[in-house]
Amino acid sequence: MLFRSFSLYKLYPKMKNKKIILYIIGLTVIVTAIILITVNFKKKIVNANNPEFAKYITAYSSGVISKNDPVQIKLTSSVTEKIKDKENLPGNLFNISPSVDGKYTLINNTIEFTPKKSLQSDKEYFVEFNLGKLIKINTELQTFGFKFKTIKQAFDYSIEEQKTIDKKTLKYQQITGHVNTADAANPENVKNILTVTENGKKLSVKWTSDIDKIEHKFVIDSIERFDKASKIKLEWNGKAIGADKKEEKEINIPAIGDFKLMSSKVVQLPEQFLQLQFTDPLDETQNLNGLISIDGISGLRSEERRVGKECRSRWS
Repeated sequence: MLFRSFSLYKLYPKMKNKKIILYIIGLTVIVTAIILITVNFKKKIVNANNPEFAKYITAYSSGVISKNDPVQIKLTSSVTEKIKDKENLPGNLFNISPSVDGKYTLINNTIEFTPKKSLQSDKEYFVEFNLGKLIKINTELQTFGFKFKTIKQAFDYSIEEQKTIDKKTLKYQQITGHVNTADAANPENVKNILTVTENGKKLSVKWTSDIDKIEHKFVIDSIERFDKASKIKLEWNGKAIGADKKEEKEINIPAIGDFKLMSSKVVQLPEQFLQLQFTDPLDETQNLNGLISIDGISGLRSEERRVGKECRSRWS
């Protein structure tokens, strides 16, 4: 009995200490959660519609912007005139949520905050601009709160041309097209949104992007033609650029010796013409007069011009 009593005596303080520790941990979690909720609630007060700010701020980033755009605040001249050192602005002028690292500069009357990294796509950001750090101002106008959202990334594509590039054997074709992204996309990442295969063999795709990184052109080379008609598979996956899009497309590849009209389209600029595209280059000596007409159109002024395997008919 003495042994049992002694054991319980030693165990009881340990159990009591455990309860105290758990109580302290639980209380800490609750207090931390309350602080975070309070701080977040306080941070997300949008007061940009207060007409009193018009004396100091004339414009700011709002609505939907590109993930690569700077965050801008345009001040009135009366404010910028009071900024003594325009090269070294006060610290912490911007508080952005979610948190964003970057730097800001004053250009004429506009303060631009440029993030170190691109903002997240399809994300809402809340900004506090600490106007009170630039000029003496009433307490209720010390902080200018506003929000904006970044563009949701997406893309679409089109096939522009499919042509036979080997004029002697007529064995190889080339396909060109372009991709338009909703927002700027890293060209290296764009290269990973398209996979092209022919009979299980992966084909080469060459890419070029414009300076804004919105339009991206591609060329699928060395598509082989066989004795029988075949197909190539285009697999699109926008994951690499943060776009939620996946799809497949098959393009018919004509057999060698199978001469036919592949496509037709009306081009408006830089001049209006009808473009007819054939599987193989046209015979340069072929007389096209009377072979092409358009139903329902009278007084057609046409001029046939051969461009590789295309026949173009212009009219006015």
